[in-house]
Amino acid sequence: MIVPEHVLEEILSEDTLTWVSRQLGEERLQLYTPTPEILSEAESLVRVSYATPSVRKIELPEALCLVLGKRYGYTVLTENIGALMLKSALEELSQVKVWRALELLEYMVKTGVLAASSQQEIMEVFQRYEKETKHIFPRRELREVVARLCRCVE
Repeated sequence: MIVPEHVLEEILSEDTLTWVSRQLGEERLQLYTPTPEILSEAESLVRVSYATPSVRKIELPEALCLVLGKRYGYTVLTENIGALMLKSALEELSQVKVWRALELLEYMVKTGVLAASSQQEIMEVFQRYEKETKHIFPRRELREVVARLCRCVE
């Protein structure tokens, strides 16, 4: 998994920085420094987001992730609504896979990376994430994901 260096600048929690540093040291994460060409393309996406009234604005770290996703087929992990909106609004980003934590956790349960074999255990996966990160999933979407996963484990 790569982490653009610009994304690190957005991490405010000391615990998260410690965890990321440990992962970098153990080579589970790789720090990415963008080339001038990639940086220019990302800056262009930022300008497009500001010029598109129907889209929330994005900043450089999200734009870099979208460019890398487009160029190399990477899955982009973000909670940034602007990045999700821009992906939907621009044909050039239509093939980029953009996941929020909700989709990532769904994938991890579905593939067995996170063990959950009942509706209660599935809910506990999402509740634990919400408690630890203080990020609350949209309730309707969470119900839909849990229902899909319950069909998978039956």
